[in-house]
Amino acid sequence: MMAAIDELAEVILYGLRPDFSELADRTKTALAGIFGERYRANSQHATRIALMAGDQNIPFACLLHPENSNSGVYGGMSLIWFPVSAEGSEPASSLITFVCGTRGLSPDEAIIGRPGHARHLRALGRYLQVEAQVPTWVKRDPANLGQDVPEVVRRQF
Repeated sequence: MMAAIDELAEVILYGLRPDFSELADRTKTALAGIFGERYRANSQHATRIALMAGDQNIPFACLLHPENSNSGVYGGMSLIWFPVSAEGSEPASSLITFVCGTRGLSPDEAIIGRPGHARHLRALGRYLQVEAQVPTWVKRDPANLGQDVPEVVRRQF
């Protein structure tokens, strides 16, 4: 039997695949296997999985603060996975990001504003760069919602 973290890593590794419903089911199962009782297992708002076809859709899956609704704008820190389709000679891939919600920092402003939070995110970025050769970018101040992603970083991702 595959460990839950290995199952989630496999789902993420292969990026966006043509069978959206199967991918959504596998993602939901993998997240439930990892977090189970520890991450609001009884909350309908623990995750959002929006993996759908169509040029107007942006497929994603995310973990949100429990105060957020099941759809629409959200607040606080979230972890989002954007699977990317294969294109030309490039294989399917993934973009994983820690972001602040479209409604702003609340209810996580006290956590995001702590100096230790920024240090932990930068340490995670360094670890991913060195150990997994994964390109990363981390804002110096995660609470600064006005800072744009630099052009050099946008081109890289």
